[in-house]
Amino acid sequence: MWIYIFMLFLYIFINNMFYENFQNKIERMDRTKCGKLCTRAEGCKAFSFDSDRNICWISKDPIYNKPYNDIFANDYNRQFIKCNKLNLVQHPVIATNYEMKQNASFKCYFDDSDNNIFYNYIDKEIQMNDVKELDDIVYDTHNNKYNIYELEYPQSFLIKNLDYDDVRKIIN
Repeated sequence: MWIYIFMLFLYIFINNMFYENFQNKIERMDRTKCGKLCTRAEGCKAFSFDSDRNICWISKDPIYNKPYNDIFANDYNRQFIKCNKLNLVQHPVIATNYEMKQNASFKCYFDDSDNNIFYNYIDKEIQMNDVKELDDIVYDTHNNKYNIYELEYPQSFLIKNLDYDDVRKIIN
């Protein structure tokens, strides 16, 4: 009996250990707009981008490997850029200037390699060599704070893809 329980636990653990998420798919987007969308969408922790087809996937969880058991898991290609947010803002109204910059900053991976580049997407794409460069980004949250918007994350295969028109107000 204990062997069956152990095997069940092991099965669940292994299947969830590599669980990744592609919860929303948005077509007709460039990488900058994809980064801005994840910056401004409540709960978004990561995005992946297909530069050949201009398709953006955003996720409530970090993206490191192939997504499993998720709505758009079959869309994954290891050539896609994968970007994980440095720090998710929990309370945008009371967030500090630095927290808002972190919310707009991502560590991005290309081709499943260890090589990474940092990007910031407050207003445009800014490439950084190191996270320390966040201090050099001038952004005054008190006079020009960007908004965080609610975005529905689908829970079913029956939900349609989001389209660029669905998210235009968030990224413009």
